[in-house]
Amino acid sequence: MRRTARVAVRALAAVSVLGAGACSGGAGGERASAPTPSPTTATGAIAVGAEATRTSAVELRAGFTYLLTEHVYLAAAAAGSATLASSGELTSPAARASLAALDANAVALSTLIGALYPKGKAPFLVSWRQRDSVLVDYAQATAAHDLGRAQRARRALDGFRATFGQLVGSLAPGLAPTTVADELAPELAAALRVTDAQRAGSAAQFAQLRSAAARMSATAAVLACGMAHDRGLGDADTAAGDLRAGLTALLVADAYSVAVQVVATEAGPAGGSRAAASRRTAAATAEDEVARALAQVVGAGYPSLPGPFLSAWRAQIGDLVGYADAGSRHDIHGQALARGRLDRDRNALGALVHSVVPGLPAATLSDELRPQVAALLVALDDAQQASPDAASALRAAAAHAPATAEVLAGGAAEDHKLH
Repeated sequence: MRRTARVAVRALAAVSVLGAGACSGGAGGERASAPTPSPTTATGAIAVGAEATRTSAVELRAGFTYLLTEHVYLAAAAAGSATLASSGELTSPAARASLAALDANAVALSTLIGALYPKGKAPFLVSWRQRDSVLVDYAQATAAHDLGRAQRARRALDGFRATFGQLVGSLAPGLAPTTVADELAPELAAALRVTDAQRAGSAAQFAQLRSAAARMSATAAVLACGMAHDRGLGDADTAAGDLRAGLTALLVADAYSVAVQVVATEAGPAGGSRAAASRRTAAATAEDEVARALAQVVGAGYPSLPGPFLSAWRAQIGDLVGYADAGSRHDIHGQALARGRLDRDRNALGALVHSVVPGLPAATLSDELRPQVAALLVALDDAQQASPDAASALRAAAAHAPATAEVLAGGAAEDHKLH
């Protein structure tokens, strides 16, 4: 029975989030049929349970997953600012803030690389900033209906894939440049589809954004597995690694998706155009898809958990949106009521998970959610006030998600004795 649960945990964490074998990548897939490795501790012992979710290799994979998932949402925000900018100039406070948040993400990624390869930090940052610049340039080109410029941006992204693959291959010889370059192709194509949908004002942009973010988990796995192996950190391609990475991706996506839903909801009056109503519905649907996937991963190995967890998580999302709605109406009392409900939501989620994972105290999860919810409320307030601080506030809120993922993954891994 326990072995069946372990298989269920890994299958849902890997397939529902990555859509492929964790370290197989989009190009070769040579590791897809390899035996599942066991994570090791710093002393070389086999890591089991919660310890298996905190090995250096799994930590590395979680870090890449967090930052690359976040990158998709920040790049979309910057591209969205570019498509809306008058005369193609990104000079408004909001646009500059979006670009600053995107660059902060690039710096964080380069720091993660630099911890493994000190000499690689600076060239990585230069290369990644080039990528971000081209993505924004593509958005400006499409906004200006400049097809020639847009095509040049596409070619520049192909060039980026090749040079980035060479850079990574020079750092981690086990990662072939073509493997890395090929892995980047589908996620860059997904990013461009998001920009195209944004420019068209299409409701499809939200599903495209969700898909692009989910695709980044595979890229994170390829980079982390290859670099962990190269630096002798152990294996990142494990059941415990799949679970923590899957939860990290979904919880980061959830934080950003809530904000996207709120912004879409407030983009026009309730009785606005049919297209605006369609966008609001699509944004809510995309967020709910994240919630559904999260419930399946959290509930893997616990057949009775997904349904109740989804209901409890939806309640929390509903109260976050309700808080924002009250704020848009300057209803201070309504916001206070929403805060009270959110406290009850946290406690209910903690008690629910504890009821099926006895080793994870209810207060542990509830307390872990407290700062993330509080930070999200700050970000929603800033967004409603059109504050330039909104982008950095949302990053601060999403930064709490990896710790929540670690708590949930650790509890389940300990209960199922995952490797």
